[in-house]
Amino acid sequence: MIVFFKRITSKDKRIFFAYAFFTTILILLVYYFLLVNHNKDNYFLTARFHTVFEFSLLTYLFSNAIKNKVFKKIPLYLILPFIILCILDYTSSKEPSLAFVPLFTECLFFLILILFFFFEKIKQDATEPIFATFIFWCAVAFLLNFSGNFMLFVYSKTTIIKDDAYKANYAVVYTTVTIIKNILLCIAASIKEPTLSEKMNLSNPNIFDLNFDNHPDFTNPEKI
Repeated sequence: MIVFFKRITSKDKRIFFAYAFFTTILILLVYYFLLVNHNKDNYFLTARFHTVFEFSLLTYLFSNAIKNKVFKKIPLYLILPFIILCILDYTSSKEPSLAFVPLFTECLFFLILILFFFFEKIKQDATEPIFATFIFWCAVAFLLNFSGNFMLFVYSKTTIIKDDAYKANYAVVYTTVTIIKNILLCIAASIKEPTLSEKMNLSNPNIFDLNFDNHPDFTNPEKI
């Protein structure tokens, strides 16, 4: 595992693969407690721990991609308050349940953070196509994920009658959002970003450009 991470040159990709690896372990634990062990207490506790882990690592990922020095640090300072919110929500729950308030807060937080990331990218002078970078597709994937989950939370709270039709609609939206998000993350992981030397060449496209048209030895070869 350590050797694998060393081969990944991009820091953003290292953070993402760490997120994907530990998320997979937590999801397996969630399904084990839900379907095999039938322990709802551990199921909800693991799900809440995943929320804290996801918030912390994704905050670090997108903060690392933001260039603004002030806005770059603010999200990192919000990790601890979010952890405290999760703990308070868990201890105040009368019975084991999903962390609705932390999840709702997480969706709003990342919608703002990712939109600021795109706003910053639009204002910057691009030395390479933004869609050719890992972080772009990763941001698109999580923007879709959190916006879809946000709508589902609103849908679940505003729906009075939660019959079979409600459950079917909820499942369709959640499944569609999750599948598209995972496809976009696969695209992000497959992006091969240029090395530092290649980026320097992109930022200085004329560095090795020989203007033969204006050179006297090439415009007048008979004088050689």
